[in-house]
Amino acid sequence: MSTIPPQMRPTIDRFAEGMGLVASPQRDGSVSFVFERSGRLTFTPADDGERVVMSLTRPSQRAPQDILSRAGYEPVLDLVVSAGMTRTGAAVFAIAFDEERFELSDIDRGFRHLLAAFEG
Repeated sequence: MSTIPPQMRPTIDRFAEGMGLVASPQRDGSVSFVFERSGRLTFTPADDGERVVMSLTRPSQRAPQDILSRAGYEPVLDLVVSAGMTRTGAAVFAIAFDEERFELSDIDRGFRHLLAAFEG
């Protein structure tokens, strides 16, 4: 089982503290927060142990083709946004961060972008 790299964990903790939350790791090594309107925000360690995937999952009325069409390179973030669907039909948007691009401001921009993917 992978764990979030120790050098990246303090940034997740600061992000959580800024929202009045506690970042508690799950059995699979991820850290999740459930927001009433925004959905489930999850930080998952990548299998290589050097990156963290930030994903936002929530129910969506959009057609699967519309959700999947939102995947691709995002120049504002200079990162690739992945898109998918869960087994239950919820939409998932995700961004992978490496250590060099994992500051609090990166998480904030990424979270706002993932939220906008559901709205746009």
